[in-house]
Amino acid sequence: MNVSPQPEQSPTPCPECGLVYQCICQAIPRCDSTIKLSLLVHERELNRETNTGRWLVHALPQCQSYLWQRKQPDVRFQQQLDDPRFFPVLLFPSPDAVTADELCVQTDDEHYHPHHNYQYQHHDHQVKEHQPTLHFILLDGTWQEARKMERKSAWLAGLPRVQITPNMTSSYRLRRNQQPDSLCTLEVVATLLDQRGETKDAQALKDFLHLFMDTLQADKSRSPARFVQR
Repeated sequence: MNVSPQPEQSPTPCPECGLVYQCICQAIPRCDSTIKLSLLVHERELNRETNTGRWLVHALPQCQSYLWQRKQPDVRFQQQLDDPRFFPVLLFPSPDAVTADELCVQTDDEHYHPHHNYQYQHHDHQVKEHQPTLHFILLDGTWQEARKMERKSAWLAGLPRVQITPNMTSSYRLRRNQQPDSLCTLEVVATLLDQRGETKDAQALKDFLHLFMDTLQADKSRSPARFVQR
């Protein structure tokens, strides 16, 4: 009796990092930074294996991600915007944007607060007397998508704009047709950490980005695991 060979089953991707042949979950840095960061993620970005913002959620203790919605923010994100303990700012270049260096001042207790000349008004309450912790908001998508997100969401209009001063040339090589002077999401945050003086965490993120890019390209070519074993 002849028995037909069973079809070979495809390997199962890691449920966390999504890689098939070599998991890098154990290599994700665990940063000490207390920076508060929210990612507003474009829906197309959710299924892109080249996305770098997802690693920030694992690496930074106070980083969260929310699906971007054009007409109104996610309910959980709205609660963050309304929380008087935080001062929300949008990391996005614009003519009226201030640099991260101008906005942030460091206090003795290692917290960063709004510059004393910068005020923010939102939903009929104004932060004046106390100094809330900065809450950085970053649009996660291609540069073309991020511009549309910023332009089409009226509820983002009231957020002060903050821009970083890049101190590096992007090493990101997983996507084509991007702006030559642009940075990927992870590189933006690494640059921000650098400008806050958190150089150790910034370097850890940069090192991981190189590992991720090399590993993803090897994974796509079905190379055997040679970085971090699952």
